[in-house]
Amino acid sequence: MGTPCSQFDANTARCKSGFPRIHTVCWGGNTRCPTCGHVSSQPMCMQDEIPRHLARDDGLPISWPAAKEDASDE
Repeated sequence: MGTPCSQFDANTARCKSGFPRIHTVCWGGNTRCPTCGHVSSQPMCMQDEIPRHLARDDGLPISWPAAKEDASDE
């Protein structure tokens, strides 16, 4: 087991940056992504290539930026 990412908030089980928390390394788990099986010691948000299923049409991660910032656009 690894160390949780500094952006992972264990109290709310959320990423402070708004990125989907699918990689177990986010919360200090093993290094294999349960969704795609990729083995890495970095969360998907830190990868050079963000997997297509985690990216919006503009290439940014889904849920990015944090919902708090999105709400100001209304």
